[in-house]
Amino acid sequence: MANWTDGHLFGLILVGLAVFVFLVFLMTRWGAVRFRARAIPATATVFSSKHFSGEGGSGYRTEVYFTDESGNTVETKLALTYPTSRGQEINILYDPNSPKKVMEPLTQGLSVAARPDKGLLSLGCLAWTFVLGFLISGLLLMLLGFGDPICDDPTFRDMEFCLTDHE
Repeated sequence: MANWTDGHLFGLILVGLAVFVFLVFLMTRWGAVRFRARAIPATATVFSSKHFSGEGGSGYRTEVYFTDESGNTVETKLALTYPTSRGQEINILYDPNSPKKVMEPLTQGLSVAARPDKGLLSLGCLAWTFVLGFLISGLLLMLLGFGDPICDDPTFRDMEFCLTDHE
């Protein structure tokens, strides 16, 4: 490691960051896949819908109720990208182990712009862009490097790892 340049170390950091972003995205995606695998479809009835907007965009916080497979009535909230009206029925998926965890299935016949998961798709493209960008940049920096070797820096010159490689 005595001949590593600042560029080599920065490249290693970028590669590590790419792996971290990839693992975070993979865990998020795996959670969504696991939810869909165990989710049960139901028809929910809207009893209120409020518009919200913020830095992340805008949408509708919709309160719904439905009957789960045990016959219990469950009230929960659902974020939608389109307006609904009181009494409207919408198809949902819910977790049988935790019925308040719901999402809208993609089979609603909605346009791509109104799909509730379009944010997840955008997030996936963004995550892959960062992963590939960090990975390629990091590998190039590790191969090419830039700057003076660490042991040429007066701060590190007397360190043990510099002395053993430069004697």
